[in-house]
Amino acid sequence: MVLSTSCVMTGKTLTEAGIRELGILVLDIERGGDVIHAPVAHDRLQSDDILIVYGHRQAISELARPKGGPPDYMLKVIYLAPNLPLAEMIKGILENEGILTVLRPLGVTQLGGEASEVEILVSESEAEEAAELLNNLRAGVRGGAP
Repeated sequence: MVLSTSCVMTGKTLTEAGIRELGILVLDIERGGDVIHAPVAHDRLQSDDILIVYGHRQAISELARPKGGPPDYMLKVIYLAPNLPLAEMIKGILENEGILTVLRPLGVTQLGGEASEVEILVSESEAEEAAELLNNLRAGVRGGAP
């Protein structure tokens, strides 16, 4: 989840933003190339922060919704990769085409293990382009494209 300048959480601490009350855990904050692992309650959120969160999808959607308004962003799942290495490869391909891509692990094989499946998400506005790119890639792999 990417925070914009208009997001009601921007400028607030994790406590002030009320994230925990929604049943959402913030696992990491990516900020300008740095990662804040296991952020604490007094960490202040900034514009363009990328929050890595865990919680129910409905709660996460509510978290992104400004008071009385539509969601601040919208990501769409375009592919469910069976493992992290494949997901990272696809992310690299999409990002080489200029499509911002987010990976969301689903479940863990064992404590400390890799995710068993990984959702690949892109902005809703780029979802069609990304899906077409993946379809062309799959067709090329199956058909032995030149």
